[in-house]
Amino acid sequence: MVDLAPQHLLEPGIAAAPQPGERVNGDVALVEYVSDGMLIAVADGAGHGPEAHHAARAATHAIRRSRGEHLTVLMAGCHQ
Repeated sequence: MVDLAPQHLLEPGIAAAPQPGERVNGDVALVEYVSDGMLIAVADGAGHGPEAHHAARAATHAIRRSRGEHLTVLMAGCHQ
């Protein structure tokens, strides 16, 4: 039997920690296998805590929605 599952050469890992007294931080990473490779993005929301986390999550969601677009379009979506 032939194994037709994609063979991934990378095993990504992500580490982040909030400031003392905070539950979340503004550092969010996105790592996904896509049809022709891997999408890797790191978003750093300004500051720390929930507001920074919300901004970084919004940026990674914009990237995920527009992953097939040119980099300039991805960046514009992040800033919106």
